[in-house]
Amino acid sequence: MAASTSSSIDEDIRESRDLSKIPETYRLMHQDEDNDMLDDHLLHTKRLSDYTNPHRYRHFCTALKLIVLCLAGWGVFNLWESWPGSNQPPNAHTGHDHAATPDEHICDCGSSTKEAVSLGCQFVPMAAAWLPPACIDEKLSHEFNAAGPGINGEWTYWADGDHLHEISEKDVSLLADTGQLFYGTWEWHVKHCTFQWRLDYRRRWLNTILEPRYDHESHITHCQMIIFADRTKSTASNVKLNSSSHMPPHGHEMHGKRWSAVSEPIIHLID
Repeated sequence: MAASTSSSIDEDIRESRDLSKIPETYRLMHQDEDNDMLDDHLLHTKRLSDYTNPHRYRHFCTALKLIVLCLAGWGVFNLWESWPGSNQPPNAHTGHDHAATPDEHICDCGSSTKEAVSLGCQFVPMAAAWLPPACIDEKLSHEFNAAGPGINGEWTYWADGDHLHEISEKDVSLLADTGQLFYGTWEWHVKHCTFQWRLDYRRRWLNTILEPRYDHESHITHCQMIIFADRTKSTASNVKLNSSSHMPPHGHEMHGKRWSAVSEPIIHLID
């Protein structure tokens, strides 16, 4: 009886060790797991070889250097763009009070109003000048023309310092042929100054040319003096056909308080 039981146990052990007795599904499952582990190992080994391969490593370093150089170049370009004066158009003054070169005619409309019209120039009250399209900020000019004290924003002009003889804007424009002065208010000139400063700012994006006669420090100090002057006094200006050269203001006088040789009891604003 005992011998029979022992023989049965030995038979079970031999069967458990016989791999051929293992169910086919079980063996296939473990075989797939072994294959997956082998694939993962090979993939990991390949990835490591990509980085340790000298040829691939050199290509990687070269690409990285190019990226760094491009980023550095872009940074230098942005720094240059933000540097003061870097966006000034060619031939623009940088604050020095000197005359323009003889061949500089960027804001020149000839020698008469008739010639100015033939050249496509327009009279711009904001500048008290005839200007070609390249020197005009149309939006700013229209805004100035509607910024006066009139019902529709008009400005009033006179032929005399006492404001007795009113003249039209067209009459003012034709004074470029005779060189005679026109007269306005203190407010007109303060607006002229502030609008010219806005033009100087906006031209960096609009590529509008700032007239050389206003592109200098003496015009700013001139405007500074006007802003703090007596606002009840009249102002006088003349109309330019050629704004390409810098001519400093002749001077100023305010009701007998002489600041320079100007005969009228006015603040002389623009020449």
